[in-house]
Amino acid sequence: MGCIRRADEDFALIQNGDRIAIGVSGGKDSLALAYCLDLYRRFSRKDYEICGVTVDIGLRPFELEPVKEFFKRLDIPYYVESTNIGDVVFDKRQEKNPCALCANLRRGTMNNAAVRLGCNKTALGHHSEDAVATFLLSLCYEGRLNVFAPATELSRCGLTVLRPFVYAEQGDIIALANGLPLPVVKSPCPACGQTARAKTEEIISALEEHIPDVRVRLKSALEGTENYKLWKKVTDNDN
Repeated sequence: MGCIRRADEDFALIQNGDRIAIGVSGGKDSLALAYCLDLYRRFSRKDYEICGVTVDIGLRPFELEPVKEFFKRLDIPYYVESTNIGDVVFDKRQEKNPCALCANLRRGTMNNAAVRLGCNKTALGHHSEDAVATFLLSLCYEGRLNVFAPATELSRCGLTVLRPFVYAEQGDIIALANGLPLPVVKSPCPACGQTARAKTEEIISALEEHIPDVRVRLKSALEGTENYKLWKKVTDNDN
């Protein structure tokens, strides 16, 4: 919760009157984000609404009943967008590297759903170690320096994408998921665990054997990048 407060204070992520659609994959990160954003409404005293949206890509098994019950207990509206993305990516297109196309299609479906539901923002469960992995993934596989921003404005659809966990540690999210516990749903994706992102995580773990604090150093470097500075500058001007 402290990480969400810090991110909100640094980057002015949430304002009164916001309606935020949380992208819910069924994994620990997105479920933890829904739980924490619900709590944050109470102690921040900000007047905003949240809802959960799952993009079902059509692969099975994908049991969402526990997730539906979780949102019902929290009294948060929850929606499932049914698609044939899995069939398009794996059967019709037979992509050798399916992640990029799948991510683009899921992102488009998520954004369309958010707009239809009257939301002005979406929120994703990316944490600080995802930021590090994205940086190295872009560097090693694309040959460019790229990091995701704590908030990204999508001018075409009028949405702003938030990453409230941008300062959060993966270990803390795991502890929360185990302690509640959260109804984590296993991904039905056949490429799960075999992606370039998964390989990048292995690279970071290998680096840790030689440089124990490499994650901390990389996170500090990311906070000095233009994507972070830009949003910091925007919020400073707003204040």
